[in-house]
Amino acid sequence: MTSHSIRRGAAAYANASPKLAIQWISTRGAWLLESLTKAFAYIGTTTKEDQSVAKVLAGYPSPDLPVVTPSIRDLQERLSALEYKQLITLRSELYRHVTGFHDVRFNVALEVIDATFAALLIHLEEVQTAAASSDGVTVVHRYLYELQRGVAATNARLGSSISLNTCCKWGGHLKAHWQAVNHGQIGNAVAGGDTLLVSTLENVLNQLVLVNEKLGRLEDTYRQLIAQPPFETPQRLLAQVHPRVAAAGTPPDTPAIAMTSTLAGCLLNWYTNHIWETVKGKKEQNKRADSKAAINIMLILYQKPLEIPAEPVRSHSDGETSYQQWKNALWTLAVAMDAAVNECLYALDQRKPTRKAASLRKRWKALKLTNPDAVQAIVAQFLQMKANGQVIDACTPETHLWKAKDLV
Repeated sequence: MTSHSIRRGAAAYANASPKLAIQWISTRGAWLLESLTKAFAYIGTTTKEDQSVAKVLAGYPSPDLPVVTPSIRDLQERLSALEYKQLITLRSELYRHVTGFHDVRFNVALEVIDATFAALLIHLEEVQTAAASSDGVTVVHRYLYELQRGVAATNARLGSSISLNTCCKWGGHLKAHWQAVNHGQIGNAVAGGDTLLVSTLENVLNQLVLVNEKLGRLEDTYRQLIAQPPFETPQRLLAQVHPRVAAAGTPPDTPAIAMTSTLAGCLLNWYTNHIWETVKGKKEQNKRADSKAAINIMLILYQKPLEIPAEPVRSHSDGETSYQQWKNALWTLAVAMDAAVNECLYALDQRKPTRKAASLRKRWKALKLTNPDAVQAIVAQFLQMKANGQVIDACTPETHLWKAKDLV
């Protein structure tokens, strides 16, 4: 049996399926009117028929219902900005041989990369099980080896500590999301009536459980942040702690998790992940613009002296210790700035606290229109402190720090 036989057998199977509206294979033989009618009907229609055939071959019960392809972009709202950055870096490491060419014709489409990477994460546990078995296929071992190499390269590049278990957790999130959006196909809900209603209700309840669990984790993390004892003189915390890190010789505590729902998390991600670096895609560029504006607004509204030294070089063990202490101190300062900025904003417009970069940017623009005198007074004080050397940011490039002309 040749590959052609397999393809033709599968095509014949799909062609015989009563679920397809148009029998899309022209019968062999003479140029009969029936054959020509079917051929032109297939050629003249949209790709919907191709998608229906693919669903039949894949074993889905209803070719007329949609099937959403999984993508790692589905994790953007489920993971923190720090974890999502690690995921994107891992993707770049795994697919470095098929992306990044100056001639775009040689680059594999990003949608294809996201879908294949998502499929690998979804089935990672099965891949590990197959690799652990004595009769595991060599190709499976190769997939696992390449993934482990990519994880190691990502950790070395970002200073993170992700593992295969982390990838399995991401795959679990992707699988849950994919099952939720495709519950009509995989949940035996195509029969209609009560079965469809029950399946839909089960899907809604599962989503509510996931949301409740995520909110519980965020509340626990926030309580831990509030319970942390404050450092003395947080205004110049980095400048005080950083010089004595190398002399201490002891690894500092790891800072708390940076949540994307706080301005403190936005500030930490800006400096530790170098958000100011060039990004691709309009959506990512818009996010970078929001982060850039949020950092500058936080520096202005903090209204206290601060100094953020350059990021330590992690070329040796002492450098790693210095980096961890720098990161820990940066997070403590970020929490202090978050509180101070929201207090200043509340004094101007008596609104609830702002937690996201995009919201802070919009609120700042509104204040410039509704309360221009107060905003100009705050800006003038910031510029005076900056001119006196009381506000120093040695990490952010000068091109991303607002000048006096940008604050008019």
